[in-house]
Amino acid sequence: MASQTSQSSSTSNTNTTITQPMILLSSITNLVSVKLDHSNYMLWKFQICSTLSAYALFDIVDGTYPCPEKYHKDSNGSLSLQVNPEYLQWCAKDQALISMISATLSQSALSLVIGQKSTKGVWDSLERRYTSLSRSNVLGLKRDLNNIKKNTDSISVYMLKIKECKDKLEAVGVIMEDEELLHIVLDGLPQNFYHFCSAMRTRSDTVSFEQLLVLLTAEEKSLKLNAEATLEPSLLAMLGTGPKYNNSSTPIPQFNPHSNRGGRGGKSNNYRGRGGRNFNNNNNRGGSSSFSSFNNYSANPSPFNNTVSTNSQRPTCQICYKMGHTAIDCYHRMDFTYQGRHPPSKLAAMASSTHNLSSNYWISDTGATDHFTPDLANIQHPTEYTGTDTITVGNGNILPITHIGHAQLRASKYLFALRHTLRVPNMKSNLLSVYKCCKDNNCSFHFDASKFSIQDIPSGKVLYKGLSEAGLYPIYGHPFKHTVSTTQSNSLPSVQSASVGVRASNPSTSTWHSRLAMEDEFSALHRQQTWTLVPPHPSQNVVGCKWVYKIKRNSDGTVSRYKARLVAKGFHQQAGIDYDETFSPVVKPTTVRIILTLAAQFQWPLRQLDISNAFLHGFLKEDVHMTQPQGFLDPTKPGYVCKLHKSLYGLKQAPRAWFDRFTTHLLSLGFTASTADPSLFVFHSKDLGPLHYFLGLQLQYHTSGFTVHQTKYATDLLSRFNMTSCKPSSTPFASSSRLTPTQGHPLSDPTSFRSLVGALQYLTFTRPDLSFAVNQVCQFMHKPTDAHLMAAKRILRYLRGTLHRGLLFRLSSLHLQAYADADWAGDPVDRRSTSGNIVFLGSTPITWVSKKQNTVSHSSTEAEYRSLASATAELFWIRMVLKDLGIFLPNPPILWCDNLSALALASNPVFHARTKHIEVDYHFVREKVLRRDVVVKFVSTSDQLADILTKYLPSLGFTRLRDKLLLSFQPP
Repeated sequence: MASQTSQSSSTSNTNTTITQPMILLSSITNLVSVKLDHSNYMLWKFQICSTLSAYALFDIVDGTYPCPEKYHKDSNGSLSLQVNPEYLQWCAKDQALISMISATLSQSALSLVIGQKSTKGVWDSLERRYTSLSRSNVLGLKRDLNNIKKNTDSISVYMLKIKECKDKLEAVGVIMEDEELLHIVLDGLPQNFYHFCSAMRTRSDTVSFEQLLVLLTAEEKSLKLNAEATLEPSLLAMLGTGPKYNNSSTPIPQFNPHSNRGGRGGKSNNYRGRGGRNFNNNNNRGGSSSFSSFNNYSANPSPFNNTVSTNSQRPTCQICYKMGHTAIDCYHRMDFTYQGRHPPSKLAAMASSTHNLSSNYWISDTGATDHFTPDLANIQHPTEYTGTDTITVGNGNILPITHIGHAQLRASKYLFALRHTLRVPNMKSNLLSVYKCCKDNNCSFHFDASKFSIQDIPSGKVLYKGLSEAGLYPIYGHPFKHTVSTTQSNSLPSVQSASVGVRASNPSTSTWHSRLAMEDEFSALHRQQTWTLVPPHPSQNVVGCKWVYKIKRNSDGTVSRYKARLVAKGFHQQAGIDYDETFSPVVKPTTVRIILTLAAQFQWPLRQLDISNAFLHGFLKEDVHMTQPQGFLDPTKPGYVCKLHKSLYGLKQAPRAWFDRFTTHLLSLGFTASTADPSLFVFHSKDLGPLHYFLGLQLQYHTSGFTVHQTKYATDLLSRFNMTSCKPSSTPFASSSRLTPTQGHPLSDPTSFRSLVGALQYLTFTRPDLSFAVNQVCQFMHKPTDAHLMAAKRILRYLRGTLHRGLLFRLSSLHLQAYADADWAGDPVDRRSTSGNIVFLGSTPITWVSKKQNTVSHSSTEAEYRSLASATAELFWIRMVLKDLGIFLPNPPILWCDNLSALALASNPVFHARTKHIEVDYHFVREKVLRRDVVVKFVSTSDQLADILTKYLPSLGFTRLRDKLLLSFQPP
C-alpha cells in the first residue's frame, strides 16, 4: 500500500514538472519580445535567460543538469529493464525547451540550429555564431562603435546605439572602461555640443555611462530651448507659396526673344556677347536691372509681348510668332538665318551711321567686352596695336583697330576709369562697355525705358543720371586729360561683341539649341519652386541675373549637349544682408585616386552620374531678391521681383547651401561624416553609363585594370598655345640651368604665362613627372620674364612627346608606402630646400607633392627630416580616409628615406642639438614611429622615387624614375 502511494506521488511530481515547460511554451512569445537575428543577440539573450531562470529550466540549457541514465541500476550496478522516470522527465523538458527557443528565432537564426538534438546543442550553436571570439569580429565591433555618430538622432537613440555595440563587445569578452566609452560618446557628438564636450574632458572624476546619459539628456533639452528662443520669425516664412503656374487663369511666362533687358549684353547678328542673347536682334539694349528704382516701368513695347493671353488656348510659336503651333513643329525650326516677320533695321546699322557724334558722347553698351572710340585723343598713353583682330559692323564693313590704351571719363563730377580702350577710327560713335565700367569702377548700371543711372556699390551713392535717347543710353562727359600712370599692353583679348551693330565674323549656329536649353532651365526652376514673385520694396537689395550658355563636349570633342544656366549676379550681394557664410568643402585629388585604386583592387564597376541642376537643390537661409529672368517676364506681374527660396548659380552662398542639404540628407540615411566625399544622392540624376571621361580625366580599360590619363586635355593645351608641331623634349626642364627672378626681360603682358602655368597645374593630376617643373615656374607668377616663359614652353615640348602616359590602376596587394626626399639648399636665391614625397597604395601612386620648404634648413638632415614629417602627416591622413571607407590595413605603412642621419633621428630617442630647429617635426615623427603607425626604412639614392620631385635630373635618370611611376599606353 505504501509502495503504491509512493509510486503515485512520484508519477504526480513527474507530470507536474513535465507540464511546467509546456505552460511556458504557450506564453513564450509574450515573455520574449524579440526574435533573434544578427543585430539583437544581447537583448534576446537577456530576455530568454531571465525567463528560463525564473522557471528553473536554465540548468538544462547550459548543461549543469545533464541527461540522466535511461535505465535504473540494481544493487550490483547493472542496468535493469526499468526505465528511469527522471530520464523521461528530462527528455520532455529538453524537447519542450527546443521548441520554445525555436519560437524566438528569426528565419536566419533558425537555419543555424537545424539538426541539433538537444537544447544545449541549440544554445551552443547560437552562442558560437553570435559571440565569436575571432579577431575580425572584435575589430569589426570596435570599428562600429567608433563610427557611431549622433547626426540627427536624439540623445536617447544615440546612446542606445552606443550601448548595443558595447554589449556586443562585452559578450565576446572585451570590457569597455567608462573613460574609453566617454571619449567615444563625445567624439560622436555634433558641433553644438562643443562646450559640453570640453567640460566633460576636463573633469577629474570618472563618469559612468548612466550618469553620462542623464547629463547629455539635460544638455540636449537646454540646447533645444536656446534654439527655439533665438529662432527668427523671418525664417518661419520660408515655406510660402508662390504663383501656381498650372492654374489656367494665370499665364505661364514664355520666352520672349525681343526682350533683352537685364543682362550685360546680347547677340547681334548671331554674335554672342557677355550677357544674354537676342535671337532676333531686336531691343538689344539691356543693362543690369538690380538696385533699380525704376522697376515699375515696363520694357520697350513689342508686338509680341502679349501673345500669351489668359483667354486664349491656342499656342504661339516662339520662332515665327504665329498662333496654332509650337516651336517644335515650326517650319523655320532649323533655319538659323530666319529673322521673323520684323527683321532688324535701325540698330544693326547704327555703328556705321554717317552721323558723327562728339567725343564727349559715349553710348552705354551692355554687350561690349571693351571700350571703343574713334578719337585717339580720348586715350591716354596710346600704344599702336599690332594684333590681327578686327571689328565687323552690321552693314558688313570691317573696321581695323589701330591703338590700345587706357582712358578716363569725367561725367557729372565723378571720374570713371576706362581701361583697355580700343581706337577704331572708322567707328562713328564712342561705345562704353557696361561690363568693363562696372568691373573697373565697382559700380552698377540701372536701366528702364526712359532713364538710367550709375550707382556706387560700396556707398550706394548715385554717380550719374541720364535719359534715354532714341532707344540708346548716352553718357555726356569729356575725357580726363591729366597724365595718369597706367600699365601699357600690346595684347588684346578677343572681342566678343558690342551689342550696337558689332558682330563676329563666325556667326553661331547653335541659336535654336540655346533657346531650348533656356526653356528647359526655366522649367526646372519652376519645378523646384526656386522663387516666388513678390512686390519690390525700397529696403530690398535686388540682385540681377543673366543667361550663360555653354556647350558640353565629349572626350572626343563632339557636342554632348547645349546648356543654359540662369546665373545670379553675385557681385551685387552685400555681406550680412544677402549672405553670411560661403565656405564649402571641395574634394581632394588624393581622394579621387584612392577611390579609383580601391575600385581596381576590389573590381568595383565604375559608373558616372550627372546630377540635374545640382545647385538648385540648396535651401537659402537668407532673404535674397532677384530681378525676373530676361525673356521670361511674368506678364501679370512685370514689376515684381523674385524672392529666392533655393540657391541659384552665381550666388555667393550657393555652394555652401548645396553642400549643407547634400550632407544633411546623407546623414539622415545613416552615412557618417568623412574626409572622403560620398557619391550617393537621391535627387534626379542621369546614368551616363560606364565611367570613361570625367573632370577632364579619361579612363581606358584593359585586362589588368584601367589607366587614367589626360590626353585630350594635354592635346587641347598644346593647340591652345600653338605648340602642336613643336619639337619634343626628353625632360620637362633643362638639367643644367636654374630659374631665378632676374633671368630674362619682364613680359609686357604676363596673362598668357599665368594662364599656361595654371593649366599645367591641373595636368599634374595624373602626371607626377611634371610636378617639379611646374612647381619651379609657379614661383614666378608675380613677375614672369621671357626666360620663365621659355621654361614653361619646355614643359609643353616634353608633353608633346609623352601624350599617351597615365596612371595604371590594377589589382595588387593593398599596402601603403611612401618615398620622401629633399634637395638641401637647392634654390640659388634664398637657399631654401625643396621637399618631395610620393605615396603608393598598392602599386599605384595616389598622392605626390613637390614644394619649397617654408624656412631655410641648417643641414641636409634637417631638410630631409622636414620632408619625412610632411610624408608622415600625409600617410596618417590617408589611413584616416581608408578607415572611413571601411578599409583596414594589416601592416603599418613604410616610409622610405635615403638619408641615414634623418633615419637615425626617427629611430633614436636621443634628442640633441642637431634637431633643436625642428623640434615639432621631430616629436611628431618620433611619436608615429614609436606607436608603430609608420615604419621608416632606408632606400638607396638610385631607387629613391621622390628624386623626380626635388631636383633637376639628367635625361637618363629622369626617364628611369618616370617609367616606374607612369604607364605608356596605346590610344584606342
